[in-house]
Amino acid sequence: MKKIIIICFFISLGFAGTYDSLAKNSLKFFKPSIIGDIGNKYGEDGIKAFEKLSLKYKDTALDKFNLISKEFGTDGIKVLSKYGEDVALNKNTIGMISKYEDKGFYMIKQYPSSSLYYEKFGDKFMINADKYGNQRVMKYLDDSSKFGQDGKVLDLLDRFGNKANMFFQENWGKLTTIGFVTLNSDEIINSIENFGKESIKTVGETTAKSVDSIANSNLGLLIGLALIIFVFLKFGWDKVFNKKID
Repeated sequence: MKKIIIICFFISLGFAGTYDSLAKNSLKFFKPSIIGDIGNKYGEDGIKAFEKLSLKYKDTALDKFNLISKEFGTDGIKVLSKYGEDVALNKNTIGMISKYEDKGFYMIKQYPSSSLYYEKFGDKFMINADKYGNQRVMKYLDDSSKFGQDGKVLDLLDRFGNKANMFFQENWGKLTTIGFVTLNSDEIINSIENFGKESIKTVGETTAKSVDSIANSNLGLLIGLALIIFVFLKFGWDKVFNKKID
C-alpha cells in the first residue's frame, strides 16, 4: 500500500519513470516530499542528480545536493544529472560542460587542465581546439604557458588560423628550446603571414618570397638566438668574454 501511495505521488509530479531507481537509493533515506520539492524546483534533472548523489553519499546526499545547487545553480544540477561527479565540479568545469556538453565533458576528462584554459581564454580556446585538435592545442598551451606565452600562442592561432598552426608544427621544437623569446618579433609574424604564400600567388607576383626562403630565414634566426642564450646560460658573461668580475 505504501509503495502504491509513493508511486501515485511521483505520478502526480510527472516523475513516475524514475521511481524504481529512487526506491533503491534516495527513498531509503529521504521522505518522498523532499524529493518532490527537488523535482518541483529543478525538474527531472534535479531528480536524476539527487539519485546519483544518493548512490554515493547515502543519507548525506541532500546536504551535498544543496551545496551544489547553492554554489552552481541549475547549470550545476544539469551537469550533475548527466555526468555525475566523473569530473571535478567547479565553476570552470560546469561552465565549460554547460555550454559544450559532451565535447566539453570529454575534453575535461582527458585533459583536466583544459578547464583552466577555458576560464582564461573562453570560447577562443574551445574553437581552436576544435579546429586543430585537442591534443595539439593542449600541447601548444602547456608548453608555452611555462614561459607565460600561452596567450600569445592562442592569439596567433586565432589571428592567422592554419598558417600559424602549420608554422608551429614545423618550428615548435625551436620555439620551446629558446623559451618563445622571439614570438613577438616581426620576423615570426612575417613568417606566419607568408607561410604557404607561393601556393596562392597570382600572375605577376614575381617578388613574393617562397616558403623555403622564409622558413630558412626564420630557422636561422631561431637557431642563432638559441645558441646565444645557451652559451650565456651555461658559461656566464664573464667566461664568454674572459673577463674577471671583482
